[in-house]
Parts: sequence; C-alpha cells; structure tokens
Amino acid sequence: IVDLTPPEITVKELPASTREPNINLTGSVSEPAALTLDANAIPAQNNRFTIPITLKEGENVLNLTATDPAGNATTKTLRMLLDTTPPEITQTACSAPEAKGGEIIACEVTAQDRGIGLAKTGSFGLAIGSAGQAIQGVLTFNQAKGIFEGSVFVPPKVAGTVSIKE
Repeated sequence: IVDLTPPEITVKELPASTREPNINLTGSVSEPAALTLDANAIPAQNNRFTIPITLKEGENVLNLTATDPAGNATTKTLRMLLDTTPPEITQTACSAPEAKGGEIIACEVTAQDRGIGLAKTGSFGLAIGSAGQAIQGVLTFNQAKGIFEGSVFVPPKVAGTVSIKE
C-alpha cells in the first residue's frame, strides 16, 4: 500500500482573542496519526483529541502536527491573543449632565490599554438619577478623533444626573 496523502486536521474554532488563560483545543484527524502540539505528544482516541492549554499574555502561536504511519505530516498553525489587562478610561464626557427623559445622550470616552490594545467597539453603561437607572450602549472608535463615541436613548420619565459607570 502506497500512502502519499497526509492526514487532515479539523479543529473546533477558537476565538481570535480571550481573557481566559485556560482553554481546551478540541478536534479530530482524518485517519490514525501521531499528534504533537509544539513538539509535545498529545493523546488521541478514535482520531479525536481534547487538549487543555494554558495561554500566555499576548499572542500565542500553537503548531498542531499530525503524522500518519506512512510518515505524511500536516501542521495546522493556530493563533490566539490572551489579554487579561482591562483598559483604563482616562476621560469621559456626555452631551448632557442631566437627563430629562425621552432624549438621546451622546458620550465620548478616551481610553488606553497597556495590554494588547483597544477594541474597535465596546459596551458602556450609564447610570441616571439617584436610583442609578442603568442604560447600556455601544461605543465605536472614531480613528480620526482618537476617541470612542456612542449614544443612548433615555426612556421617558427617567431623569437625573448622568454618569458613565462602565
């Protein structure tokens, strides 16, 4: 028997970035094969595998190799970012310091991140009034201004001092 076909590796999709340092790499190979992750042997049962991985801060490059009994090999390179450092909000401003209810309030946020860097979008929360009525919105990075911008609709009868909480 002549085997010139390398095994195929299928991996369950991983997020491009995470704040969780411990993940499981799960997948399968198309035929019986010896598996290695960055040159370390990993077990497979019925051509399936689950490998616990501890990520390091920053970019992680994982090289998963499957080698069949004929010596044909396939390597799949996976990249994943670990970012456990939250961004620091350095300045906030809203279009209205007080809400009367029924209006749209625009907010601007300046932030910095000592970790991987800032995302292009993110959620934010306002607290309005002494009861701290919570309203959620989405901020989008405005590259020309170098700030995050977003707006929220304040429901009728929700009134009071506006503050950004998260």
